[in-house]
Amino acid sequence: MLSLRMLSVFVSALFAATNGYCDVYKWVDSDGTVHYSDQPAPATTPEQTLNIRSGTTAGSDAGANKAPATRSYIEQDAEFRKRQVEADEKRAKEQKALADAQNRQKNCDMAMANMRALQSGQRITRTNDQGERYYLDDSQRQQDIATTQKSIDSWCNPPK
Repeated sequence: MLSLRMLSVFVSALFAATNGYCDVYKWVDSDGTVHYSDQPAPATTPEQTLNIRSGTTAGSDAGANKAPATRSYIEQDAEFRKRQVEADEKRAKEQKALADAQNRQKNCDMAMANMRALQSGQRITRTNDQGERYYLDDSQRQQDIATTQKSIDSWCNPPK
């Protein structure tokens, strides 16, 4: 019973789909109103037959009000996909630029905090190769200040 219902639905859908590809007629009446119909225009008005599948026109008013050639659906789809790819690339480029700017700002903030600590005069410790802590002397502090200043210059001043 179920398969008979499914078969009838399938056959109905098949007939409905074939009716969707009929000719469409376009004409302009004496008032200048454009009409679209599945019925031909009255005999006194020129008409155009529109092919729904390809979007092309053919009519008895050849040359007079000829519609410009339209792009095929494949060309339109290709252009749409190209625009999507370009938009995705632009979005990825903007996200990368934003991530780079955030990383640059983070590194700048860390370098500035390091410089404030070095210039504050507080005692600063480091760890040597043996894992032992030691305090920086004045010459080591000056070297770290110079190194930190270079970091600040590179991270905090955007390249031109």
